[in-house]
Parts: sequence; C-alpha cells; structure tokens
Amino acid sequence: MKTLQTNRQIDRLLIDYVMCEAAVIALVINASGKIEQTNAHMDRLAGGSVVGRSFAAQIIDFHDTFDIDKYLPASERPFLFNIKTHHGLPQTYYFHFHRLLDDKILAIGQQDAGETENMRSTLVGLNNELNNLTRQLQKKTAALERLDAQKNQFFGIAAHDIRQPLSVIKMFSEFLDTETTEQLSSSHREFLGYIRKSALLMEDILNDFLDFSVFEAGQLTLHKSPTDITPWLAQAVLPSSMLASQKGVEIVVTPPNDGSLLFIDTSKMAQVVNNLLGNALKFSHSGDRIVVELFFSDTEIVLSVQDQGPGISRENQQRLFEPFVRLHAAPRLSEKSSGLGLAIVKKIVTAHGGRVWVESEPGQGATFFVALPRTDPATPAGNVNKDRLTNKNQVSTLLRKKAIDNSQEPPAPKSVLPQ
Repeated sequence: MKTLQTNRQIDRLLIDYVMCEAAVIALVINASGKIEQTNAHMDRLAGGSVVGRSFAAQIIDFHDTFDIDKYLPASERPFLFNIKTHHGLPQTYYFHFHRLLDDKILAIGQQDAGETENMRSTLVGLNNELNNLTRQLQKKTAALERLDAQKNQFFGIAAHDIRQPLSVIKMFSEFLDTETTEQLSSSHREFLGYIRKSALLMEDILNDFLDFSVFEAGQLTLHKSPTDITPWLAQAVLPSSMLASQKGVEIVVTPPNDGSLLFIDTSKMAQVVNNLLGNALKFSHSGDRIVVELFFSDTEIVLSVQDQGPGISRENQQRLFEPFVRLHAAPRLSEKSSGLGLAIVKKIVTAHGGRVWVESEPGQGATFFVALPRTDPATPAGNVNKDRLTNKNQVSTLLRKKAIDNSQEPPAPKSVLPQ
C-alpha cells in the first residue's frame, strides 16, 4: 500500500515538474490538431497561452494539414520541428507523440542535449576568436595611432626646419630684386622672379602642412571673441585681394553695414576666407569676378564665395574637403598647392560648430558656403530683403538670382575643378 502511495506521489511530482518547471514542451492535441493543454515551458516560448491554436501554426515552415496518424508510427523515432517563439528566433525540438484516450495526443518535445552542448561550445569558440580578433585590432589601431602621430610630428618638424632656409632664399631674392635691378639682364630678372614665386609657393605649402599637422594632432585651439563682421571681413580679404589684382581678377565683397557680431577666432576664420578665395583664384582668369557675400538665418550667419569657373561634378563635390585630394583637372597655369586648403577650411569651420559645403553644376561656376552659429538673437534686415534663409537651398537660390556683373553677362567659364 505504501509503495503504491509512494509511486503515485512520485508520478504527481513528475507531472508537476514537467508541467511547471522542466525545459520540455508538453502538449495535449485533439484529433483536429488543436492544442487543448500546454505546460509552462511552451507558454514561455510562445510568450503566452497557445491553447485553442493549431499545433501546425506553432511550427516554422509547416504548410501541410496536420495528420496525427503520420506521427504515430510503431517505431520510437522522434520528429524534428522548429517551434516559433515570441522573440522571433525559432528553437528546434525533437517530438514524440503518444495516443491518449478519446483520440487525443500527448506531444513531448525536447532539445537534443548534445546539439545544445555543441552549439554552446561553438559559441564559446566564436566568442574567444572574436576576443582575440578584438585584441589584435586594438593593437593594430594603437600602432596606427602611433604612426599617425609620428607622421604629424614629421610634418611639423620638416616644415619648421625647411622654413628657415626658405626664409633666407626669400630674403636674398627680394634683396637682389631691389638692389641689383639695373645690373641684371631681363632674363636674369625673370629667373629671379621665378625664385621668389617658388619660395612664396613653398612657404604657403609649408604653412598648410604645419596647420594640418596641428589639426590632425587634435591641438587646434580657438581664441574666440565677439567680432564685428564688416571690418573683419574687409581685413580678411586683403591678402587675397592683392594677389587677385596681380592676376586681373576682381574680388567683390558685399558685407552688411549693421554691426552684426560673430563669435569667432578671427585669425583662424580669416584663414578660412583666404583659403576659399585662394582656391577660387587658382581657377580664375583675368577679367573674372569672385563674389563674397553674407546672409543670415535665424540661427546661422552664412558666408559665400562664388566664382565663375566651369563648375564641379556631384561626384567630385563629395571628395573636395578630404586632405590631399586632387581631382582629374589641374589649376590654370599649372599652379601648385598642398591639397590641404579645403580640408583645413572644414576643420576650422567644424571646430567653430559650423558647416561647410559647395554647390555647383558643370559649366556654371561654384559657390562655397560657410555657415556659423549666430550669437546675435536679432536677425538683421537689409542684406537679404528681410528674407530669413532657413536652409542652404534658399541661400543658393538667392545667390543665383544675383547677377555677378549687372552691366554684362559673365564670361564663359574657363577654369577647372578646384583641388
């Protein structure tokens, strides 16, 4: 008697364990394939009760009518099914089917312990491999960072060391040009001019290398101050204006006269202006005009530099602000550059919290835009006829409405793509 009671107690405990705790699926299915009863594990997999649903609906890629007689062979061979789960990842179970009274079926599904262990071992191996690859990547990244720092240091040292003998070349070429003009032949004076121009070009390239090495090293320090736009812009364009006059190119500046302020590093932003103007000058011809204008939105002040070049294709526009990028065409008269001017512009503008972009179509010139955050909450009037420009397309539309020369049509584009 005690043995019978013990066996019943064991049966009850086993049933409770299977129904409430065990990581197996237990289902009671009626003759039509509907689920009448489930255990807790099945409910957890499905994210809720599946009672009343068809067993076939819980199986991934099961498109047949569920016929229980197919799954009640004389053998004990299990059937493999992929069961849907609430998180979307199916789980594979091996099912055994047993006929009960009233043509009902007990379906017991369990995962293969060996398969689960193999999967776990595979995942552990993949995780270890990923950790090893991550460590290797970290080492290579650190090595690349060291090489990059050494490269920047080399640029800085090389440029600094070359600057002194270059200054000597400039000084003596200027001395010879001033003091010995009458004693030199025209050919000699021409050669001396080449020496001076080459020295000036080399100085510009060295300055770009020095600036870029500082920026790349993350050592760009801004000294911002409230700055009146009108006098600052007039001063900023002076170096490029002098060079433009030598080339017969006119730079037209139309700043507002309302005392609006920019919160900027005046020296660095003057470098931005001259880099943009220098870029335009490289592709300008005698008689061309370069137009510099300022516009305002509620949140930004926009500076534009517009040239009369042949324009830039959309493909090349994506790469303009990358360092050392040289496009397929060359500047007029084969003028040289470091390939860093526009990259430096982007770094300085970004450091100011601003944006820089270009708008152009082949054959229609190019307009470079620099947008900086406003510090004056009031939007000035006058320069844009009180229109508030809210995006770069509106700025571009306004620019295109303004004629470069009110008295005549601009000359046909002659320059080539900026570097």
